[in-house]
Amino acid sequence: MKKLAFVCYTLTIILFVASCSVVDITIQSSPPAPTIAPKRRTDLNIVASEPLVNLDPHYATTELDREVVNQIYETLFLVEEDYRLTPLLAERYEVSEDNLNYIIYLRKGVFFHDGNEFTADDVVFSIERFASRLGEPDFYLDHLVESFHSIEKIDTYTVKITTRYPDPLLISSISNFYIVHEKHAANTRLSESPCGTGAYFFPEQRVGETVVLKANANYWQEAPSIETITWRIYPSGYTYSTTEIRRPRTLAQIAFEDGELDIITSNAQTMYELLSMGKWESTVLTYDSTYYIIMNHEVPPFDDIRVRQALYHALSRAYIASAISLHTIIPSYSLAHPTFTHGIPDEENLYTYDIAKAKALLFEAGYPEGSSFPPILCMGDHIYESMAVALQNILKGIGMNAELEFVSRESRADVVASYLDRVSQGNYAVTIYLMIPKPDILGVHTFYHTQMIDNQAKIQTRDTVSDTSYGSTFTNITGLGNLARYSNPEVDELIDKASHIMDINARMQLYPELIKILYRDAVYIPILHPGVTLLYDKNLNVNFRTNSFSNLYREFSWKE
Repeated sequence: MKKLAFVCYTLTIILFVASCSVVDITIQSSPPAPTIAPKRRTDLNIVASEPLVNLDPHYATTELDREVVNQIYETLFLVEEDYRLTPLLAERYEVSEDNLNYIIYLRKGVFFHDGNEFTADDVVFSIERFASRLGEPDFYLDHLVESFHSIEKIDTYTVKITTRYPDPLLISSISNFYIVHEKHAANTRLSESPCGTGAYFFPEQRVGETVVLKANANYWQEAPSIETITWRIYPSGYTYSTTEIRRPRTLAQIAFEDGELDIITSNAQTMYELLSMGKWESTVLTYDSTYYIIMNHEVPPFDDIRVRQALYHALSRAYIASAISLHTIIPSYSLAHPTFTHGIPDEENLYTYDIAKAKALLFEAGYPEGSSFPPILCMGDHIYESMAVALQNILKGIGMNAELEFVSRESRADVVASYLDRVSQGNYAVTIYLMIPKPDILGVHTFYHTQMIDNQAKIQTRDTVSDTSYGSTFTNITGLGNLARYSNPEVDELIDKASHIMDINARMQLYPELIKILYRDAVYIPILHPGVTLLYDKNLNVNFRTNSFSNLYREFSWKE
């Protein structure tokens, strides 16, 4: 009986302790930790293949310069992909009845990065500063200021621009003029210390192999999602991975695959290989320019249309493209780029590749196989030289022998000045050059109108406004103009007529006839439009513009 009582007592103690232990555990347990959502990225890392040179928006020429400047500064209007004009620092404009005066109303409440307000004084200063470069040997945007005569301040938020002649493209042209802060420019080197109204500012001097921009907290539009943009400069050349495949890769590609870069340029092989991994997307951007062959119509053999047509038929754009080291190349059949230019029809090669026909045309013109051609004038730049050698080989393919002639190579500036001087004076027979067109086929009038042949053009000064008859007065521009020295009264008449039509749709009615004549006469031979293929992180929301250095990274963001 005593044993039974002891067992019951022991069980009671065990059960009591066990129950106390359960209570103890329950009290001491902690609630589950809250889940923290990953923070959306606010940085963007972009590859650059060349160092930053100049941040002055009116002197920036390299691709990186122009891309960085486009984030810091803004223009009065923005030309969209479908040619629409979007007001930016300007709100609207009015045109006088004679189409010579433009009243532009500016946006209020916009401030530069240094805190000063944007006003008409800055617009007058900026446009006069940009236009003052007209005629400089290394200024490649002369065609944008041909019609400009003067600008004046009406009040704090209004300016008036007067043109030499009615210019339907004036507003499109000034959409290329970045607005700088007058007082800042007067006291500082803009090339090193930029100050704009854009979504990003330049916080400090560049360090090492990077260029960094920070978001403008006081930007007048919606604050950008990307707060820091970094361009990282990587040299060209290949290295090898440590994997078994040992595929060649550039340092930029390695950084891209490792997540250190978000956007890089790519060749076709790299693009297909990386896209197959499923982590990246791609896009192709083109430049607003065209490489083309210029033939002097005043000297043999190019004074004969059959010779020009023969060269057209002999041209292999693919062969020339293979000779130069550009990432992406788009064959060109029109002097003006169809993506950037109103009035250009769908590209069609009217001169099919036909060596037999080319030889027949040359024979008919009195140049049988084995004939000598005058030398090909070459600027000496790597790309120009490569294309000139390719053209030399193309001529050999149709039985024509031509040497290469290089201009002075003392310095890059001397080379360009010497080359343009020779070409503009007609002291050459054939050469290859690069053109940047206006956003309307009327903008290429410079290349075709008789009065734009340098020895006939009337040189205008800004002291007088020319007569409103567009066909009678032009600005003579070193390096531009009718370099082919082509003259056709029918073409002149069509250009003069189109120049007085301000409405783009009405003006375009004249273009098919004009283009037909220019193709028939084989005035110039377009070769290709340079471009670039980009690879980017698939988690990045992008809005790439057709022209690579027109991208606005304030329009980019990372996905949640």
